[in-house]
Amino acid sequence: MRFSLEWSETKNFWQNFTWRIPNLEDGTTLTGLRSSPIYEGYFIWSPTNLIYRPYSQDISLSAEVLNKEILKDIALKQPYKKELRSFDIKHDYNKTLVFTKPTTNSCLRIIDNQQIEISIYDDLLVQLAAPYSRIDLIKQNDSVDETIFEKLFGTESNEETWCFYYEQAALARQFEDWEKILELGNFVDNKNLQPTDSIEWMPFLQAYAYQGDFEKAEIILDEIYGTAFYRAQACQIFGDKAELETGQKKFKDGNEFLRKAFCN
Repeated sequence: MRFSLEWSETKNFWQNFTWRIPNLEDGTTLTGLRSSPIYEGYFIWSPTNLIYRPYSQDISLSAEVLNKEILKDIALKQPYKKELRSFDIKHDYNKTLVFTKPTTNSCLRIIDNQQIEISIYDDLLVQLAAPYSRIDLIKQNDSVDETIFEKLFGTESNEETWCFYYEQAALARQFEDWEKILELGNFVDNKNLQPTDSIEWMPFLQAYAYQGDFEKAEIILDEIYGTAFYRAQACQIFGDKAELETGQKKFKDGNEFLRKAFCN
């Protein structure tokens, strides 16, 4: 029963992963935690290379288990090589990308060191690794091999879930495609979908605010504001953005709306 549940969660993790990540820059080192155990680094780098680099002779995408020792290496940002079961693995901690999926009901979240969002369910290790997570390592060109994915994890995919729309919204936010998020928000409203963790509302909140739809932003804001930890994070995020003084007027007005809402 335990292995059955772990396998179910593993498949769910990789479905979220491919929804959120079209492609990765060569040399990326993945690390993080999820609801199903990651016993060794190859639990992550093996499927990643098979899915994104199926015809490569090299392991161009690596991974390590997130623990206290690895966290120190990440902080040093030093590359190193090692041999594992006859494979040559190259790690570059200057290209670290941190993921987290803390519960079975959580969506996969990729940490952005330019806008750190930590869930109340996240492990402290994720919070400590967050400042080193480079979201720019995710690329827009789709390199997912669907045939390999189906061989590994089957054909089951439910695109009617909250997580499907959240992952798409998170990806759109990364590339500042706010109109795309509004479209996704309409689907979410029509299907009456909601997250179990209100931190997952953040891409939608920003899109509504930056596009001037403050009425919808207010509704989502209330969902996030109720958690003191999220309220403090949001105040920090939008306070920092206000100091940048960049972007169009609509963006500045939306950011000021969010700053006042969370900081006052």
